[in-house]
Amino acid sequence: MALNKYQKQAAADYRAGVLGDRGGKIEIDGLRQVQKALKDVSKESRDDMKETHRQAGQIIVDAATPLVPVQSGALLASIKSAPLQRQGRVRLGSASLLYAGPIHFGWPARNIAPNPFVYEVLDGRRGEVSRLYEQRIDEIIKKNDLE
Repeated sequence: MALNKYQKQAAADYRAGVLGDRGGKIEIDGLRQVQKALKDVSKESRDDMKETHRQAGQIIVDAATPLVPVQSGALLASIKSAPLQRQGRVRLGSASLLYAGPIHFGWPARNIAPNPFVYEVLDGRRGEVSRLYEQRIDEIIKKNDLE
């Protein structure tokens, strides 16, 4: 989905701390090194990390669900955890649900105020997500004798 100039500006403002504190990202120190080590261990270990990414995304999805504005329910149904091999993500909207971006980032020309509910939840759940990664990385290190 292409963002209009207002949505891009709102996202940039958020990342700069104008609308929140860290721009929709959580960085886990040492995660890249662990993933590199797991790549050499086994495919099962890489899958363990992908499951961790899914769980981290689900923490945010579960907390954001009550904050999603609902008219038809389509936007609410579209929010999901979308793990990748190297990171967790939360997806909202789709190609057929073009209003997800304007709802989240706003659209001043249409008098739509930003409602960055996913970012707000993320800001409040950083500790929980960090603890999940810490716990899972410790488990994987012990399971694969990487100490």
